[in-house]
Amino acid sequence: MKQIIITVIMLAIALILIIGVIVPIFEHAGNAGYTAVFRGGTVISRISQILR
Repeated sequence: MKQIIITVIMLAIALILIIGVIVPIFEHAGNAGYTAVFRGGTVISRISQILR
């Protein structure tokens, strides 16, 4: 019975870590990727204007 309680507590801690740490990292990565694509599009349009 004691092992079951310890296992449940460890699973709860793992879930808290996933929600608190890993999910925000993926959200930040998604936002950073969007920003990079947006800036890349801006740079490409500027380069095409310069080349004209």
